[in-house]
Amino acid sequence: MKSLKGFATIAGLAMAAFTFAPQASATAELKISDGTNTVDILDGAAPGVCVGAVTGCSDANGSANQVTFVGTIGTWTLNVSTGASHGAAAGTDLDLNSTNSTNAASTLTISFSDDGFTTPAAHTFTVGGTIQGPGTLTFTEYAAATKFGTTNPIGSPLVFSSTPFAGSTSSGLVAGAALTEVVTLAFTGAGSASFDGALTPVPEPTSVALFGGALLFVGSAIRRKVRRAA
Repeated sequence: MKSLKGFATIAGLAMAAFTFAPQASATAELKISDGTNTVDILDGAAPGVCVGAVTGCSDANGSANQVTFVGTIGTWTLNVSTGASHGAAAGTDLDLNSTNSTNAASTLTISFSDDGFTTPAAHTFTVGGTIQGPGTLTFTEYAAATKFGTTNPIGSPLVFSSTPFAGSTSSGLVAGAALTEVVTLAFTGAGSASFDGALTPVPEPTSVALFGGALLFVGSAIRRKVRRAA
């Protein structure tokens, strides 16, 4: 029985190795701006950097690899935005969810980025949410050498103006130590929106083959142990 438990542990470690990219010295960062008023928060930072009419610019989330802003930015009187990275939202490299409301025509840009992704990967971006009022949401994702870089787009931009909305886009193998999600909320009058967008790594064929080989090895070893025990 101990041997079987040991092989199960090996299989679990193999799965973890092929699921998540290794994390180097990463620091998640959340930026939100309406063009005049800006908040910039690093993971664990209290306070963050604020410019203009901004309240609540410290990280409201005490968990590692997660940054949360709760406050006011200009005409955007309600903002609750959380970025999670390096698997903090299970199965994702980056996840950004937000609820935002404005009392006048305005454009808000929310950017979430982190580095330390040392293994190139293909990605799928999926998003869903709602829009209330005359607004359009645009989602773009990137991989680059540094945070907030836009060198390598991941998939195509996704644009929504009706509610509810949902969509996805994907890329082939993309290199970049940093990943970024950018969401632009453009409203021509008072309105609100909420969304959750996740950037998920897709195992490359070589990794899948290696993982499959590891499982076959573990399975063969278990069968040999069982035959000996019999």
